[in-house]
Amino acid sequence: SITSVKADPWKDLCLLTVFNLNRTPVPIGNSMDLYKGQELAGIGHSTGAPVPLTTGGYVISAYDMHEGGRIILSSAKFRLGASGRGLFDMDGKLVGINTFKTTGYGSYYSVPAEWIHEVRKLPASNEFPIQGKALWEEDEDKKPYFLKIAIPKVKENWQELVTITKLWVEQEQNNTEAWFEYGYANEMLKNYSLALDAYKKSLSKDVNNSDALFRSGVVENLQGHKAEAKTIHNELERLNPARADELYELISM
Repeated sequence: SITSVKADPWKDLCLLTVFNLNRTPVPIGNSMDLYKGQELAGIGHSTGAPVPLTTGGYVISAYDMHEGGRIILSSAKFRLGASGRGLFDMDGKLVGINTFKTTGYGSYYSVPAEWIHEVRKLPASNEFPIQGKALWEEDEDKKPYFLKIAIPKVKENWQELVTITKLWVEQEQNNTEAWFEYGYANEMLKNYSLALDAYKKSLSKDVNNSDALFRSGVVENLQGHKAEAKTIHNELERLNPARADELYELISM
């Protein structure tokens, strides 16, 4: 039987305490250990399916939160009714709780599994105390930057994306994803010099940002700098062989 409900008013998580459940708990991982391109699996009951459905995917990005942990953006698809299902790494560790997706953008977000540890410390309650809006329900100007960019990207409004991401890098200068998105917006506007500078900034904040490295290779290739693009390809083979193969095909065309 369910004996208690614990909830955090901002994080939109609740913990159900159940006695005598004959199951072995899964190990809880840490979103801070994830890296771009890492394989993941989502397991849960989309659309009320009676048996668990599993979808595979990979880490697209992970965004630092002021409250600790990182919001995980992955390609592991889920449908209506799958909120609360688990997102697992290939070692079977629970790394995220699938929570929301952006309309039309095809992006699937999960809150970090380590937030569960914090929820466990809250007092038990038999009421549903959550009030207010979740971060993805906020007015557009109040959303975090990684959600503000969703609509401009799907609409391919690159000028608006530049405006938003410029503010993002000004406010979070050490954020590798902010610099990557600023670079991408400039690349789409053919501002190649600005794009390359932004990708270099992104890599200076995280040398393992394979997306920034890949796009750098794409931009060098677009400008006819084959030697530079090949050098980047060689670096990318170490980080993300799949993206390296993509870049190689572009260089070979």
